[in-house]
Amino acid sequence: MKVGEIVDNRTLCELHDVANMGGIRGSHRRNHIVLVSNNNDPTYRNEWRGDELHFVGMGSVGPQSLSRQNKTLANSGRRGYKLHLFEVFEKGRYTYAGEVELAGEPYLSDQPDARKHDRFVWIFPLRKKPIMTHERPQRSRAPMDYLPHGGYAIIKDDLTDEQRALVDETLDKLKEAGVPVFDQHDVDDRRYQRELDRWHDAVLDRVRLKIKELIAKRKRTAKAAGREFKLIDDELRINSASTEAELRAALMFLDYDDPELQEQIFEEARQSVPFPEPSRPVSEPEVSISRLQKPKWLKERDANRFKDFT
Repeated sequence: MKVGEIVDNRTLCELHDVANMGGIRGSHRRNHIVLVSNNNDPTYRNEWRGDELHFVGMGSVGPQSLSRQNKTLANSGRRGYKLHLFEVFEKGRYTYAGEVELAGEPYLSDQPDARKHDRFVWIFPLRKKPIMTHERPQRSRAPMDYLPHGGYAIIKDDLTDEQRALVDETLDKLKEAGVPVFDQHDVDDRRYQRELDRWHDAVLDRVRLKIKELIAKRKRTAKAAGREFKLIDDELRINSASTEAELRAALMFLDYDDPELQEQIFEEARQSVPFPEPSRPVSEPEVSISRLQKPKWLKERDANRFKDFT
């Protein structure tokens, strides 16, 4: 299909071998997923932010989970699925927007559901996939007669394993000697730290959702007993900006003042969000430990240290 081409729902399904309903329609046989951004449906508030479409996952009532179609979309990059985006501006008219790809990891946000109740949704950032040419650009082998501003040396990345090991060893020695060096390891560490920060935010989102469920349960219990459970203004700050300290304070207000009970809720949230794995082994000084969970290598070290006492 050409970008901008408009079809009806039946034609869309026939062309792409997908179901006739839903915003995430996968075809395992064709190894692709059709995404439908329906601008006429207020339940799914998809939003373009610059060149990225922040696409709401499946599930119209209650909190969404990263399962079924949402899980398929989240894993589409690893499975090699193609993503085809259609946008609906008029009922029954599906405009092809082209092939897209995930622009980052899915994240949790809060939006009202079809019943106007607050709930958490999964958001998938998407971007238009660049058109790839069949010709690969050839690297220039001509010697350079200049360096980037402020640079003293350049090491190209087309190294053998032996050369790379030698470079890594030399760079480590330079750093130990106080020479300021910024290399690929530093880039990897910074990226990993950002992944840890996103993981931490996702864990807090899960705890926020749990607290909202506890508040709703208290209200139902009070109503069944002929009472009313009220919250004083600003007594609980449960929103997308709630800090870990505020969430723990909210749990105490809800009678979860036992540290072990609080830790159980946080641990369940940690286990529900995949912990990011570094692209290479990282040392303790290079990447700060997550605020909510130790990295895997550190947990294994501590487990081995105390296994004789268990």
